[in-house]
Amino acid sequence: MESGIDMNNKIDFFLVGAAKSCTTTLHKILSVHPAIYVPDKKEINYFSQDILRSTRMFGGLPEMSESAYYDLYAGCSTDQLKGDCSISYLQHEVVAERLYEHNSNAKIIIALRNPVERALSHYFMDRRLGLVDIEVEEFIRDKVWFSEFYHQYIKVSQYSINIAKYRKYFPDENILIIRQEWMSDQGFVRKKLAEFLKINEEGFPAHDIYSNKRKLPRNAIFALLYKSEKLRSLPRILFSDRLYNFFKKLAFKAEGSPYINPKSLDLLRKELGDELKKYESNVDYFKIS
Repeated sequence: MESGIDMNNKIDFFLVGAAKSCTTTLHKILSVHPAIYVPDKKEINYFSQDILRSTRMFGGLPEMSESAYYDLYAGCSTDQLKGDCSISYLQHEVVAERLYEHNSNAKIIIALRNPVERALSHYFMDRRLGLVDIEVEEFIRDKVWFSEFYHQYIKVSQYSINIAKYRKYFPDENILIIRQEWMSDQGFVRKKLAEFLKINEEGFPAHDIYSNKRKLPRNAIFALLYKSEKLRSLPRILFSDRLYNFFKKLAFKAEGSPYINPKSLDLLRKELGDELKKYESNVDYFKIS
């Protein structure tokens, strides 16, 4: 097969989020299909990098040039679909517009999870890694002062609003929604992906793939290093996949389920009440005006 990529070629599909909704597993499933090329690096964030750099949490994100972005696809053959899996793309309408301007025929994959569970999972991950040190009720009660955290945990979970941003630019037939609970039947998910991307389902492995077990930095030094976006990115840039996986085992350890006090949980359920009802009723997001 002929390899290489012309910078005039477009990315064929985007997995845009939501965070903590099996997107890492989906990235791995997509990456093993011979008709698909996705970079090893998940969360490239090329189309959202300026937005992320404007935040306190991701202010140290290194700048990526257009040529550097396309270099990630240097190993792609001309008969493979090119995919970008970046969960920061979902909640920003300007990013939906940028993706449309990049490729108006692009396919958009959106993974969803119970919005309260998603918010808690995202919050506890950031808390474990030292990126947030406030309680749930604080960012809910003071949305302005803690606007960045409110956005990260609440607005990302407002699926009907975020999906509408993409429907403004892309036709419904170009958007695939995958619910996390479907991952218990990955054969069904693989079939959905194959039909949506118009590829042979048999190219996916028959076995199930899982990832992203809950992890905690092993000590204060690793926790401190992880707070810096630049330092956090270095191992992925400098190490081979084998060394990177070894480093992750060295730096992180498994953690049990975190505790959420009932008061915080009630506040979160109230804040996301409308979205939770929609999700639990299995609403058709394409029929929400």
